[in-house]
Amino acid sequence: IKLISAACRTRNKLLNELSPRETEISLLMKKGLSGEQIADKLFISKETVHNHKKKIFSKLEVNQMRQFLELV
Repeated sequence: IKLISAACRTRNKLLNELSPRETEISLLMKKGLSGEQIADKLFISKETVHNHKKKIFSKLEVNQMRQFLELV
């Protein structure tokens, strides 16, 4: 149980490092929206979504979508 608690604290710490916009994009990514769908929904370019995704992955210390989905 201590290991699970530590993992939850680590996950929460990492998620708290995201900006409000990165958090918003993360939630949409978790729902399965594509970069293009996110861009359309938020009225931003696909390139901006891609840049946010790179920053999100970096802050959360993940390299793949599968790792991202396991974390969030």
